Amino acid sequence: MDVLTTEYDKRKLQLLLKDLLKIGCIKGFRFFSMYLRGREELLLKVQNEQVTSHPITQRFVEDDVSSQHGRENQNEFGKEPNNSHDDKPLPRPYDSMMLSKNTQRNLSGFHFLDIGLPPASPCETDAANAEYSSTLFLIAAYARYKNPYVWVRSNHHRLISFTECHTSQDEVYQIQDSPLKLKSTTNWRHKEIKLWHIIAEVVRINVIPSPRNPFEVDHTYFDELSPEDYILATGAMIFLLQRILLHGDHSYQTKVSQDLNELMLKHMKMVQMLAPEMPRFERFHQQQQTPIHQQNPTQQQTQQQVKLNQQQVQQKRVFVPPLQYSYEAAAQMN
Repeated sequence: MDVLTTEYDKRKLQLLLKDLLKIGCIKGFRFFSMYLRGREELLLKVQNEQVTSHPITQRFVEDDVSSQHGRENQNEFGKEPNNSHDDKPLPRPYDSMMLSKNTQRNLSGFHFLDIGLPPASPCETDAANAEYSSTLFLIAAYARYKNPYVWVRSNHHRLISFTECHTSQDEVYQIQDSPLKLKSTTNWRHKEIKLWHIIAEVVRINVIPSPRNPFEVDHTYFDELSPEDYILATGAMIFLLQRILLHGDHSYQTKVSQDLNELMLKHMKMVQMLAPEMPRFERFHQQQQTPIHQQNPTQQQTQQQVKLNQQQVQQKRVFVPPLQYSYEAAAQMN
């Protein structure tokens, strides 16, 4: 039985790691942004309070929002449905929001060595880039722990202030590398919990007031992109929103569906707008792959002219518009 349990945990952890790679680079959310750091770690930057959408250049680099200390306490723990994950955020415990040292030692399997559940990188590494308007979290799925955990990387005092526990600076320093006490990570081995369940719980704990839809899309982000990047970014977002709708019944199901429908319409409009140009560039790409002896004189002359101009650019540093010859070659094929 232990062997089967171990194999089950390994397989489940591998699926979570795959989700980290697929989801960790998706951008365009209103309340948070993600940065994939390695194979096992995902940095989650969450706004401290609900504000209007901010520019694309400030995502995961700088926010111009103000923070607020304090938040209304949540209701007490409720029982979860038998067939679905309860997406309600973790209520504010009276003692602490972190796993206790004793619990960490038992979960780590090294209680006799007095080892808890520290992350791979110390808190000081991430705290150096901390911001007043947002809080940084680390979601990691380390193989040695066989379970995902979430660590707070900045603004520890702010999260602790949500509780009725009065903690000194020294006590905060001692618990800063302790993982959060989350329902999603606690029930991960026993329930069908995905990466977005963990993200949703963290967002709803941190943002003031708690958003009805933690995955609300910032549509202004996509408006700033080029047409090609727009198609890629919206396609990635559509992929994630579809998976959220397919796995579990959430309280934010309707809101996610509305964002998904709007994104799909915009995505298809952009694809249709670029569709007339795609055959030309495909033919041009095929021409570039055709051997010289199989090309007609016009194609050979065009390629020779391109190579000649490229040599001139390298030797004389002559400025040549980068797309000029692509358009010329495409026009020659009409």
